[in-house]
Amino acid sequence: MYEAPVISAEEEAALLKEWFETVHFDEESEGIPPLDPERDDENRHLVGKHDQSTHAHPSPGGTATPALSNRKADDLAERVQTPDGGFTVDPRTGKDIKEGFAVAIYPDRSRELQHTKVNRDSIRKYADDNSDLLSQEGNMMGGWHDPDTGNVWLDVSRVTTNRREAIDLAKEHNQIAIFDLGSGNSINTGGTGRSSYPFVFRQARHLPGKHDQSTHGKGGKPNPVGKDDPNMLVMSSNDVYPFGSSWQASDNMETRAGGLWSESYAGHKQVTKAIANNKAGKPTLDGIDAEKGHQLTLLQAGAQDLPNGTRTPGKYKKENLEADIKNSASVLQSKMDNAPTTKTPLYRGLLMSKDKLPKQGDTFDTPISSWSKNRENAEVYAYARPNERLGIVGDHAVVMRVVGPKKAGDISDIVGSGIIDDELVMQGKFKVNRVTKKGRSVNIEVEQVND
Repeated sequence: MYEAPVISAEEEAALLKEWFETVHFDEESEGIPPLDPERDDENRHLVGKHDQSTHAHPSPGGTATPALSNRKADDLAERVQTPDGGFTVDPRTGKDIKEGFAVAIYPDRSRELQHTKVNRDSIRKYADDNSDLLSQEGNMMGGWHDPDTGNVWLDVSRVTTNRREAIDLAKEHNQIAIFDLGSGNSINTGGTGRSSYPFVFRQARHLPGKHDQSTHGKGGKPNPVGKDDPNMLVMSSNDVYPFGSSWQASDNMETRAGGLWSESYAGHKQVTKAIANNKAGKPTLDGIDAEKGHQLTLLQAGAQDLPNGTRTPGKYKKENLEADIKNSASVLQSKMDNAPTTKTPLYRGLLMSKDKLPKQGDTFDTPISSWSKNRENAEVYAYARPNERLGIVGDHAVVMRVVGPKKAGDISDIVGSGIIDDELVMQGKFKVNRVTKKGRSVNIEVEQVND
């Protein structure tokens, strides 16, 4: 297994710059066609890549919620401009739901916006982004203006006529309030409205008899994760410059998770290992050395250069990085556990040694892997030149394409900036359907399979 070397922040930055500038398409591989153009219906029906009239039921903008017309979206946006104002609407019909108690049951999909930024476009974008859930019978689109913060919450909700049931559901899903559609008033339920992923993930992992009990802390209690972890250090924004990274000053656990996952190859590998450990019932940090790899930038956060040429130690220590590794593993696992099923083809680019290339019919497991909706994004990684110091090794450029139904968690909104503008994560078992080669360029078609 490749171990990332310990190099300075300056060296890593220079190596990454060099690597990005050497992405290439050699003469043998440029212009490789899709695996099977005649059967490539999935790719043909991506928005913007074909004549939309090929759809049976075209709708403006390609949205899956055509009942939310511009006029309706304007109306919904207007209703949440007033404190405690809200709405619950059936996105399939555009009709308002006027009776019962509405409660959000997908906290990972909730979105918080300043009320001044809620308009037609933001309403329709939320509906489109969550069309997989909003197209399901019984799911409604909800909006509520929190009078305590002045912010508006958009969410996917369920409606029940039983007040007690609604309150219990809200508490289960960590919701701030439920909404009484009859009276038009909210009922506080004591939650935060945030995803409860650390709690849910810990409970799922700590069922009796399903894991190594050493993962418990004293008294048999689960080890804390995220904000509950006493070693989670939210730094001052002044302390992450010139050393460190901006996410180290964030109190948003998802932002921290995405930053660690995307900004360093060592961090990426450590989080992958942590997720694999959790799946295997091992202690999360088993076999992980937080001080090994390209982590010097993070561990110097809060350090200061003195006039005498020395540097004060950073405030962010090894135990703080370990807390962030555990948090990132928990967040990304939650993203995969709660991922919707999609049929859109996804792509992954990587370098692979000739003796490691799979054959048709082979299966492989992965604790977590990154994919893109855009083949060109995958090719950036597939056709990059090897760089052993960064852990980019192999002599064959591989573009992997996963087809058929699959569960993929979108983390585009939490990862750090880079050359990929969309990133999704998957895990589990995959089966190789086809392998095609041209020189040292390889196309591999896979599908996600159940155990």
